[in-house]
Amino acid sequence: MRKIFTLQLLLILIFVAGKTNAANYYLSPTGNDNNPGTISSPWKTFDKLSTAGLVAGDIVYVRGGTYRSTRAASYDYRFKIDNVDGTSGNPIRIENYPGESPVINLDDILCTGGGPTGLYIVNCSYIVLKGIRITGLAQNPAGGSPVCGLNITNSPNNIIEKIEVDHCGGYGIYNTNSNNNLYLNCDAHHLDDRYTPGDEWHNSNGFNITGGDASTNVTFRYCRTWWISDDGWDFYNTDGTFTLDGCWAFWNGYEPGTFTPVPAAEGQGFKLGPCTTNQSANLRRIVKNCFAFKNLVYGFDQNSAQCKFELYNNTSFGNGLTGFNFIYNQTIAQQSKNNLSFNEPTAYDGGNVQGSFNSWNGGVTLTNADFLSISSVGADGARQPDGSLPNLNFLKLTATSDLINAGVNVGIPYNSTAPDMGAFESGAAVPPSNQLPTANAGIDKAITLPVSTSIISGSGSDPDGTITAYQWTRTSGPNTPVLSGASTSTLSADIDIRSQACWVIY
Repeated sequence: MRKIFTLQLLLILIFVAGKTNAANYYLSPTGNDNNPGTISSPWKTFDKLSTAGLVAGDIVYVRGGTYRSTRAASYDYRFKIDNVDGTSGNPIRIENYPGESPVINLDDILCTGGGPTGLYIVNCSYIVLKGIRITGLAQNPAGGSPVCGLNITNSPNNIIEKIEVDHCGGYGIYNTNSNNNLYLNCDAHHLDDRYTPGDEWHNSNGFNITGGDASTNVTFRYCRTWWISDDGWDFYNTDGTFTLDGCWAFWNGYEPGTFTPVPAAEGQGFKLGPCTTNQSANLRRIVKNCFAFKNLVYGFDQNSAQCKFELYNNTSFGNGLTGFNFIYNQTIAQQSKNNLSFNEPTAYDGGNVQGSFNSWNGGVTLTNADFLSISSVGADGARQPDGSLPNLNFLKLTATSDLINAGVNVGIPYNSTAPDMGAFESGAAVPPSNQLPTANAGIDKAITLPVSTSIISGSGSDPDGTITAYQWTRTSGPNTPVLSGASTSTLSADIDIRSQACWVIY
């Protein structure tokens, strides 16, 4: 559930001579890496960030426009950010300038190296990467190796937000040996692997953690994958703990942009295994409020993951074979509740996932009349301004559906007397008790005369909701500042500091 509220931020500005510890920098397609990185003289490439001496709390605003790589075709990456580290309290933010849309477009070069990456993040921690699209990186028909749009390697404790990877010849987003990362409101679509010898089409996944990778505690929240030639999510041969929360996977297993099945496609929305070793005593996969529809084969596939699952309040619709495929490791008891399968040959396969309070356990009857709409039109459309998934009627429950209040409490907020079945709770789902948000106005700013303007970057987090508004207000001081962006997270304060003053802004 997403809560709506206004967040107030507290900041104390002390105007004395001194040096600011954190700063704002700017990147632009028309910049130059020899520039100082100011808004009027920005840097040009993402590579500059590796050597710019960024410190905790710094913000790099990426201006709108198209970013091209000038690296030789033999390089295995087009842009690279290396050894950039914030802290848990003050991450380094690399994000789109408010209201602008930066695009890394790589459709002007055919790489000759094996498996090139569009944007390579390596040895970084506590960074926020936000609001950037990566597109057009083609797979070389002669080389055969699939490409990767965004690769996060040896980089823990990061937030990857509102990143879109599309129209590339391979993987979308690859998380490699990187723990505690959050992928929030990200999209991967129109990806295919056509040229890997002997394994055509099968090395293209939207979100990928595979091959014995050691990553763990990785969360995907409100992310989407569609028109991937292989799988939406793939956790093949990994022992890590992964959480999927409110994610959508659809139209996978087809040639992108069509409903032509790819040769011998797997075509799974969520491929959840196998594990590398026997993890049958451990909870390793948490899948809740997710939506898988019209994938070529399966919606949710255990794929021999020898571990424990929690499958709560998920919806599977119109997949080619089975909604929930859990035919392996039948001796491991799985937690499967409040799940919904509709309009597919088999709702579930595997006694250990039969569970209780699911649509296939009896007590409810499914018809088209249970849903406001069974049309998926708009599922691949633009996100809402705050990054939320499209607000559709697709597979949401009508007021008369017997799926309403047919579930059981599993710790997910719900409306009325009991949870509904499926991914979409009807009505306004209200948590039992509201938790207070946390406001962070950033570090104190010291301004040296004659400078009179400061950029203040705040942030907010809410454990049971989403930040939707900011408001900065002057509360004291002898002079009145001119505030720009007072309703955004980034405030520009122009203050008359001819006399010493102390301001408090919240």
